[in-house]
Amino acid sequence: HSVLLDIAYNPWPSELASYWELHQGGPVLSGVDMLVWQACAQVELFTGKIAPIEAMRAALPKGLSTA
Repeated sequence: HSVLLDIAYNPWPSELASYWELHQGGPVLSGVDMLVWQACAQVELFTGKIAPIEAMRAALPKGLSTA
């Protein structure tokens, strides 16, 4: 199966993601998922330490709501 990388944040799911899940049956990663993994890579590149993925994922909804 192919994976859809949909950069949409809001509304979620996007029309594309809904269509994909209904007609393709493959997994969908949202813009939020991509944002987390990009941030993890940046933390690791800048600090040389393993990024606290779960803490970052937990903090994300609050960060997005203030934007």
